[in-house]
Amino acid sequence: MIDFANLAMHPIVDLMWSASNRIYWLYLACAAVIALVVHLCRAPNGSRRYRLAFSFPRAIVMHPSSIADCGLWLLNSLLLLLVIPAVWISGDTVKAVTAAALSGVFGIESLGLVPGTSARIAYTIANILALDGGLFFAHYLHHRVPFLWELHKVHHSAEVLTPITVFRVHPIEAWINLSVVGTVVGFAAGIFGFVFGAPPAIFAVNGINLVMFVFLIAGYHLRHSHVWVMFPRPIARHISSPAMHLIHHSRDPKHADKNFAQIFNFWDRLTGTLYLPTAQEAVAFGLHDGEHLEFRGVVRLYLRPLRNIAVRLSRGRVRQS
Repeated sequence: MIDFANLAMHPIVDLMWSASNRIYWLYLACAAVIALVVHLCRAPNGSRRYRLAFSFPRAIVMHPSSIADCGLWLLNSLLLLLVIPAVWISGDTVKAVTAAALSGVFGIESLGLVPGTSARIAYTIANILALDGGLFFAHYLHHRVPFLWELHKVHHSAEVLTPITVFRVHPIEAWINLSVVGTVVGFAAGIFGFVFGAPPAIFAVNGINLVMFVFLIAGYHLRHSHVWVMFPRPIARHISSPAMHLIHHSRDPKHADKNFAQIFNFWDRLTGTLYLPTAQEAVAFGLHDGEHLEFRGVVRLYLRPLRNIAVRLSRGRVRQS
């Protein structure tokens, strides 16, 4: 029998103990420290009460959008545990298929090279590029393909941003993201598996690719917050700063479809979607023309995208007839 109490607690336990979860306490703590330092630099004479209000503004924490984020996070966690693992395209499956295909082409089980430090470095780089590239590609598709955009509107309908907003995702979009990333990461693993017999161990911290770990502790959660943080210009040109993702969430038309990248900005350069702000900009979150008002509440977050897709399909059938 399924223990629903334990399943419901799973995301909370992950927050405290699993470094693979994006809201692991260490990542949150690092973001909070960075935000506080930024605030101290901008308002050095502020009172303790003022700093507390800045860090946890009631208007954001208690906003209906934030409350809906929490509800969606908890319900999606159950769906991800109960349903999606049975149907998503896993990296292990793609790795095995890729290695088998290469074995069939070359007529040998593997090249059998001995992995050393250089191989570990190469695979660590290949792994993070595959992960980041898969995330970028899935994100790009959700903005460019009309039916996928209807699903992605759930994320962009957030009227305020908090670290939990990262989980404000329709479960169908979550399945697509997992499948795309699993395919790309698994393909890279399959190539290295064929070359070395098994993929070399990556350089990691707590089981997380070292590059991703550094990115997560460098203010990752400020990407969904009210705090504007840009990395120094030489870094910001190549690594996505938290403020660049705030731009992505802006409903200002000049910011539309900009800054899809998770880590590396060269993906946005390749697609012409990079927007590198030179100074802090005022941003209002949500969808154009007030459409985000149609997504208020957890039930609407689940059902509104499906309704919109059905409308698109019916209009398509009318045009064809």
